[in-house]
Amino acid sequence: WCCMEGVYRMNQNQSVAGGLSFAIGINIKILPIFFLWFYVLKKNVKALVMIVAGVTVLLLLPYLYLSTDFHSQIMRDWLGLLNPLNKEHVNTVGEGGFTDFASLLTRYLTRTVIRGESDYAIAALTTKQIFLIQWTFRALIILWSAWVVLYLIPKKFTGEKAVLAGAAFFMACIPVAFPHQRDYSVMLCLPAVSLMLHSFMVEGYRPPKSLQIFSIVTFTL
Repeated sequence: WCCMEGVYRMNQNQSVAGGLSFAIGINIKILPIFFLWFYVLKKNVKALVMIVAGVTVLLLLPYLYLSTDFHSQIMRDWLGLLNPLNKEHVNTVGEGGFTDFASLLTRYLTRTVIRGESDYAIAALTTKQIFLIQWTFRALIILWSAWVVLYLIPKKFTGEKAVLAGAAFFMACIPVAFPHQRDYSVMLCLPAVSLMLHSFMVEGYRPPKSLQIFSIVTFTL
């Protein structure tokens, strides 16, 4: 909700409300920070400033009612957990569902023991090899998202629907590309699913067969 509300407010030129909406979402779960890339692509400096300002305010606000040392320690621990070089961010486990690329690599391409799961490994790659594969994949997602937002969506949609399509696509990228995605993170795909259903059922859009086959295979995997 925070992501979609933020996009809506930004599109209505309500930058403060939009920045605050994104900031709340980012403070709850860091991954909506991916939308900074969205507004870099849109060349929306005001949106970027408001999001960063909102996050900063919410991070510093607890200093008003918590001891300085205590909150500073919480901040250090939190930033340490966000470090993408941490081993737990490389060899990640399903955490209730194998929905993201990183946990699938760990499950099938390493000998990491996953509690409650059978051994399905078909390879024994090292942590460094997994790290390189993951970040190559994420770099491709970043480049692909730029192509979709800058070139593909403007050809297919206009006005507010183009904004919705871009936001929905970005939200769908998050559970695919980033680590520690639990099964509830699939909810981030709801805007994209809603947009597809609207296009199919209301507007009568029928995708080419090649896209249908690709979608079926992708969703099955």
